Amino acid sequence: MLARLNDEPFRLAFDWELAADSDHHPFITKGIPTLMFHTGLHDTYHRPTDDPETLDYDGIERVTRYVGRVLWELADGEQTWVFRGESWNEGEEFRKRFETPAPVGPPRLGLALEMTSGNAEGTDRSAADDQAFFVTVAAVEPGSPAAAAGLEPGMRIQAVDGLPLRSEVDFWNRINEAPQEIVVSGMRDEDSTPLKLTVELAGAPSRVGLSWRMDEGQGDLALVTRIGSMTRAERAGLQAGDRIHRIGDEPVRSTDQIRQRLTTADGSLDLWVEREGKLRRCRLDFGGDRPSSSGS
Repeated sequence: MLARLNDEPFRLAFDWELAADSDHHPFITKGIPTLMFHTGLHDTYHRPTDDPETLDYDGIERVTRYVGRVLWELADGEQTWVFRGESWNEGEEFRKRFETPAPVGPPRLGLALEMTSGNAEGTDRSAADDQAFFVTVAAVEPGSPAAAAGLEPGMRIQAVDGLPLRSEVDFWNRINEAPQEIVVSGMRDEDSTPLKLTVELAGAPSRVGLSWRMDEGQGDLALVTRIGSMTRAERAGLQAGDRIHRIGDEPVRSTDQIRQRLTTADGSLDLWVEREGKLRRCRLDFGGDRPSSSGS
């Protein structure tokens, strides 16, 4: 609710510590749902020097509008708010542990591409082009699957598992969604020496490159815990720490629901996420790809 009504917009920081430091605390001790708005401390806070000329009148107006919208929603909204007894044990240390991003595993492939990837003329391939699109290897990470397969800088990749590439995005989507073993083919150098190598990819396939855990304490939201590199989730602007409120036209309800929508979506899919108390839209682009059965 607070993020949805945040039209000013404010950067909201939610403090999980239930400290007995203001007039709101007696309500908490009685199990009454409580909101305390605070704009932070400053050098003149509660001091004789806190005179009218130090006030931020524009800020007061914005905060008042925001609090007014919240009060209106609480008074006229259909939702009934209940105090969560678990919150007594969910202080800042608990929040830090809960929001810690999941560890990042090794890269699936372990290479970087040159910016000049394209077709033989150095431009991206369109549907009408007869020339094969390719990506050019710029660097290979030592010890990576790419290095183990024999990929080297300067090599040009035109196909994955026999299917011609359409773009760099298409290349990375193929890598992220592929099973453990793939075959890349193309040219070893500008002299068109044929290239065909088998690569044993690391990790599990993922259509979106998104990991999450449910945050039931905040109303069945999903906390993003990891974003894979060069994935649809990264291109959509998702970040670890985001909280997903809606997926498409549905409120988030469960892990099964999220997984089903991510694995069957076609075209594009909007995720509405909360970041620093503000709602924003992140659009996943599936570009007409055929939905797969791989992980999310």
